[in-house]
Amino acid sequence: MDDFDDADAARQLMALLDGVSNAEFRTIGLEALRRALHHQLKHQPHERDALKRYSAHVIDFHGPFGIEVVKLLADRKGLPTPDTHSLKEPFVADAAMFREWMAPVAEFIWWLERAGLAVQYVFGDKSPDPRRYHARVFPMSIRLTARGVRLLEGSDDDPLLPGFLDRIKQRCPDLPDGVIALLVDARECLDRMLLRPATILIGVAYELAIEEAIDPLVTKGLIKSNTLDQKASIRLERIREVLRDDAKMKLLQIERDDRRRVEAAYDFADLLRLTRNDAAHTRPAYDYEHGGETEELLVSVGRHLPGIWLLVTRAKSS
Repeated sequence: MDDFDDADAARQLMALLDGVSNAEFRTIGLEALRRALHHQLKHQPHERDALKRYSAHVIDFHGPFGIEVVKLLADRKGLPTPDTHSLKEPFVADAAMFREWMAPVAEFIWWLERAGLAVQYVFGDKSPDPRRYHARVFPMSIRLTARGVRLLEGSDDDPLLPGFLDRIKQRCPDLPDGVIALLVDARECLDRMLLRPATILIGVAYELAIEEAIDPLVTKGLIKSNTLDQKASIRLERIREVLRDDAKMKLLQIERDDRRRVEAAYDFADLLRLTRNDAAHTRPAYDYEHGGETEELLVSVGRHLPGIWLLVTRAKSS
């Protein structure tokens, strides 16, 4: 490792990254970015001349970001915080970034750009002497996009955050793997700003969850046996008839508050069905160029799926 300026620091960082998956580092990296952005907004030098004012949204890897990553990695292993100023340097060293143990960091950087959250920034050292300019393969910093800033300053409901789908699974026990797989694919489309296919996949996932309610409702004699063979709009109406029937709701042991939650989930299903159909149309009514709208659609699915799944679980258990 004689190609490292500080081989000892590189070894310490390698040890901290040992066992950290790409998915886990995404959580660590986003939290480090959030802290770095907060630090820079708080300590940004005052510059009255707007022409000369630097953006706080430019995050250096060997600045607050690298320092916060080292702290978070040490906390993860229950270790005291090491010398962050030396351990942050490998983040801007090609000699480190080319190594396999830095793969989670490289994957995180590529994901940020692919998801439209940041653009890679600065690939070399500034020098008045061009002969001394040191070009790099990996970037030294990133500049957050408006979408990236919104993600870091927003709530944990953002579907690009790693824990989003985990919360859906926790709130909907035994939700079919196929539903989660479709939502994973939808989020991958969002990562790449492929908004029309993301919308279609979101709609299919929600419809698949609704289909799970058909068989237990048929078994209890609450809807006709051919309901699953009907169009989606007719299936929704048959289920709505059940939801409007006080006697059937009592049989399913769904009380007033839960009933309203289920009704809201099926009201949203109709809206989502129309949106999904529009996305699959050759001449859609919407332009599908605004990522925030599609992200909001996925967030709404996360909020309403527990209502869909409540009807499923009560129909199977009552």
